[in-house]
Amino acid sequence: MTTMKDIAEKAGVSRSTVSRVINGHDSVKEEKRQRILKIVKELNFKPNKVAQSLVSNQSYLIGVIAPNISNPFYSEIIEALEIEANNKGYNIIVCNSAGDIKKEENYIDILFGRQVDGIVIIPSKFKLSHYEELKDNDIPVVTLTKDINKFDSVLISHQKGGALAAKHFMEMGHQQFAFIGPHPDLEGKLKGYEKELEKKNISIDKKNYIECNFSGRSASQKVYNAVSKYLNDYGLKATAYFVGNDLGAFGAIHAFYDAGYKIPDDLSIVGFDNTFFASESRPTLSSIAQPIDKMVKVTIDILLRRLKDKDNLNFEHKFLEPELIVRESSDYKIK
Repeated sequence: MTTMKDIAEKAGVSRSTVSRVINGHDSVKEEKRQRILKIVKELNFKPNKVAQSLVSNQSYLIGVIAPNISNPFYSEIIEALEIEANNKGYNIIVCNSAGDIKKEENYIDILFGRQVDGIVIIPSKFKLSHYEELKDNDIPVVTLTKDINKFDSVLISHQKGGALAAKHFMEMGHQQFAFIGPHPDLEGKLKGYEKELEKKNISIDKKNYIECNFSGRSASQKVYNAVSKYLNDYGLKATAYFVGNDLGAFGAIHAFYDAGYKIPDDLSIVGFDNTFFASESRPTLSSIAQPIDKMVKVTIDILLRRLKDKDNLNFEHKFLEPELIVRESSDYKIK
């Protein structure tokens, strides 16, 4: 059986250095850390997690509560979280709440039972009153993608993302604008979109607010149904459609196509999240990109710092910059 001593001898470092790397401490230089991890893999070393937990009073587990793992954006976040956590010596437990508060409460109890060291929450709502008990149980929490006052949080500026979409549409010559999504849950995106249009004295016609639900596995179908109803009731009342996420944008594209409209000839669409499907769809989808890898790295770093300093009540709120990725769905200038 391979031991830490074997790894230390092969790497030419001390046993304590190997221990720090395996336990996720950031005090080892990156080059040396990667060399040790490579040897760990080569020798198929399996740390004794039970022994580690008893010695350190840690489980080396991080709970992740996500609202919809069928959404490719959340799947990409979870994959990145797993990679980053593993690099720091932790494993993750993923809970799919489907945006259901009762499910989330049940998952919290389960994570308590598993004695996780911390929890990353990807909220479906802005109100997190049912997470209050987490603070009373001394478990560090970081919210990812939404800014929640009473917790550490990491996200992009949704308002800036909405503004980028509006600015792009105006630069391409559009004059009639629409928004597709669940308005209260996407307040930041919508507000940024509207404010940027207001700078040019442009307002969105009430008919062009297409309300629809993004939750659950049928999110794309829900958007398809909402857009189809809109087209049946009013026809094509705008040429620029900003959709609150990529999954919804794919549903909207199908609805417009089935109604006989061409994209981007008849209308343009911009989504949000820049999931990997955005570059694979037909047409390829313009989208507001969120820097997932960077967001996840910052999230795990904050969580591990919080583990070392649980009494610090100064919550961190990290805002990263969104970026517009222009593709076929909006790359058409109106003459």
